[in-house]
Amino acid sequence: MSETCVDDVASSLHEFGWKQPLVLDRDNVIVVGHTRYKAAKKLGMKTAPCIYADDLSPAQIKAYRLADNKVGEKAGWDRQLLAVELESIREEDLDLTITGFSEEEMAGLLHGPSEEDIDAFF
Repeated sequence: MSETCVDDVASSLHEFGWKQPLVLDRDNVIVVGHTRYKAAKKLGMKTAPCIYADDLSPAQIKAYRLADNKVGEKAGWDRQLLAVELESIREEDLDLTITGFSEEEMAGLLHGPSEEDIDAFF
């Protein structure tokens, strides 16, 4: 987990508050939510919402921890819908950086691909 990722999550926690709890095992060990935990510490938060995965076996806990991260990688994006959503947010005068997308990513989505992107594709 990179420090940039922790910073992005900290920005999200600051803007939106806690919307996803930490998931703990029977021994109060974090199963999922490590980055949220580090981001909350960085913001000086003293408490966090938690739920317990006490119905899972130790093997299931390990598998859940991996799946929680891996499944999100597979989601992908519908670039057209993403551009519409970003534009809608921008029209509301919200800072688009709270979405976690870089300036370069947003520029490509909001203004279409550059000639370099097109040349690289073909």
